[in-house]
Amino acid sequence: MARLFDTVFIRHVPVLTLAMKDQVRRFTTLIDNFYDKKVRVVLQAAVPLEQLFVHTGGDDERDQQLLDDLGLSQEAAGRLALFTGEEETFAFHRTISRLTEMQAKTYWMEGDRGMGKRRRHT
Repeated sequence: MARLFDTVFIRHVPVLTLAMKDQVRRFTTLIDNFYDKKVRVVLQAAVPLEQLFVHTGGDDERDQQLLDDLGLSQEAAGRLALFTGEEETFAFHRTISRLTEMQAKTYWMEGDRGMGKRRRHT
Protein backbone atom coordinates (compact mmCIF):
# COMPACT_ATOMS: atom_id res chain seq x y z
CA MET A 1 0.00 0.00 0.00
CA ALA A 2 2.81 2.40 0.88
CA ARG A 3 4.29 2.03 -2.61
CA LEU A 4 0.98 2.56 -4.40
CA PHE A 5 -0.69 5.36 -2.46
CA ASP A 6 0.55 8.68 -1.16
CA THR A 7 -2.55 9.20 1.02
CA VAL A 8 -4.43 6.57 3.03
CA PHE A 9 -7.65 6.90 5.02
CA ILE A 10 -8.06 4.70 8.10
CA ARG A 11 -11.48 4.68 9.75
CA HIS A 12 -13.04 3.23 12.88
CA VAL A 13 -9.86 2.83 14.94
CA PRO A 14 -11.00 1.72 18.41
CA VAL A 15 -9.33 2.37 21.73
CA LEU A 16 -6.50 -0.18 21.80
CA THR A 17 -5.63 -2.13 24.96
CA LEU A 18 -3.06 -4.72 25.97
CA ALA A 19 -5.73 -7.36 25.43
CA MET A 20 -5.45 -6.41 21.75
CA LYS A 21 -1.66 -6.95 21.46
CA ASP A 22 -1.87 -8.37 17.94
CA GLN A 23 -3.92 -5.44 16.68
CA VAL A 24 -1.65 -2.95 18.48
CA ARG A 25 1.43 -4.50 16.85
CA ARG A 26 -0.16 -4.53 13.39
CA PHE A 27 -1.32 -0.94 13.72
CA THR A 28 2.14 0.16 14.90
CA THR A 29 3.83 -1.66 12.00
CA LEU A 30 1.38 -0.14 9.51
CA ILE A 31 2.02 3.40 10.76
CA ASP A 32 5.80 2.78 10.82
CA ASN A 33 5.69 1.71 7.16
CA PHE A 34 3.58 4.66 6.13
CA TYR A 35 5.86 7.03 8.06
CA ASP A 36 9.02 5.63 6.45
CA LYS A 37 7.52 5.97 2.95
CA LYS A 38 6.07 9.45 3.64
CA VAL A 39 2.50 8.24 3.12
CA ARG A 40 -0.04 10.76 4.36
CA VAL A 41 -2.54 9.24 6.79
CA VAL A 42 -6.02 10.52 7.60
CA LEU A 43 -7.13 8.74 10.74
CA GLN A 44 -10.63 8.54 12.21
CA ALA A 45 -10.47 7.10 15.72
CA ALA A 46 -12.84 6.65 18.64
CA VAL A 47 -10.74 9.00 20.80
CA PRO A 48 -7.95 11.59 20.40
CA LEU A 49 -4.47 10.22 19.61
CA GLU A 50 -3.21 10.64 23.17
CA GLN A 51 -6.01 8.36 24.42
CA LEU A 52 -5.80 5.75 21.67
CA PHE A 53 -3.76 3.21 23.65
CA VAL A 54 -4.79 2.18 27.16
CA HIS A 55 -2.26 0.22 29.20
CA THR A 56 -4.85 -2.18 30.65
CA GLY A 57 -6.47 -5.48 29.84
CA GLY A 58 -3.32 -7.52 29.28
CA ASP A 59 -4.55 -10.62 31.06
CA ASP A 60 -5.96 -12.67 28.24
CA GLU A 61 -6.40 -16.41 27.80
CA ARG A 62 -3.54 -16.71 25.28
CA ASP A 63 -1.08 -15.16 27.73
CA GLN A 64 -2.25 -17.49 30.47
CA GLN A 65 -1.97 -20.50 28.14
CA LEU A 66 1.57 -19.49 27.19
CA LEU A 67 2.51 -19.10 30.86
CA ASP A 68 1.12 -22.55 31.59
CA ASP A 69 2.92 -24.09 28.60
CA LEU A 70 6.21 -22.52 29.67
CA GLY A 71 5.66 -23.44 33.30
CA LEU A 72 5.98 -19.81 34.42
CA SER A 73 4.31 -18.21 37.40
CA GLN A 74 2.42 -14.93 37.34
CA GLU A 75 5.33 -13.44 39.28
CA ALA A 76 7.81 -14.46 36.56
CA ALA A 77 5.47 -13.13 33.88
CA GLY A 78 5.46 -9.75 35.62
CA ARG A 79 9.18 -9.43 34.88
CA LEU A 80 8.97 -10.37 31.18
CA ALA A 81 8.26 -7.64 28.62
CA LEU A 82 6.16 -10.11 26.64
CA PHE A 83 3.59 -10.11 29.43
CA THR A 84 4.00 -6.62 30.90
CA GLY A 85 3.20 -4.79 27.70
CA GLU A 86 6.35 -2.65 27.93
CA GLU A 87 7.24 -3.23 24.29
CA GLU A 88 3.75 -2.37 23.09
CA THR A 89 3.67 0.73 25.29
CA PHE A 90 7.05 1.95 24.03
CA ALA A 91 6.17 1.23 20.40
CA PHE A 92 2.78 2.88 20.69
CA HIS A 93 4.28 6.06 22.17
CA ARG A 94 6.48 6.17 19.06
CA THR A 95 3.40 5.58 16.90
CA ILE A 96 1.56 8.49 18.53
CA SER A 97 4.62 10.69 18.02
CA ARG A 98 4.80 9.71 14.37
CA LEU A 99 1.09 10.24 13.80
CA THR A 100 1.43 13.69 15.35
CA GLU A 101 4.38 14.53 13.10
CA MET A 102 2.47 13.19 10.11
CA GLN A 103 -0.12 15.94 10.63
CA ALA A 104 2.42 18.69 9.94
CA LYS A 105 2.23 20.64 6.69
CA THR A 106 5.87 19.82 5.86
CA TYR A 107 5.16 16.09 6.15
CA TRP A 108 2.14 16.43 3.86
CA MET A 109 4.15 18.35 1.29
CA GLU A 110 6.93 15.74 1.34
CA GLY A 111 4.33 13.01 0.84
CA ASP A 112 2.85 14.55 -2.28
CA ARG A 113 4.36 12.30 -4.94
CA GLY A 114 2.29 13.98 -7.62
CA MET A 115 3.99 17.34 -6.98
CA GLY A 116 7.43 15.91 -7.80
CA LYS A 117 6.16 14.43 -11.05
CA ARG A 118 4.52 17.71 -12.10
CA ARG A 119 7.66 19.69 -11.32
CA ARG A 120 9.82 17.40 -13.46
CA HIS A 121 7.52 17.81 -16.44
CA THR A 122 7.29 21.60 -16.31
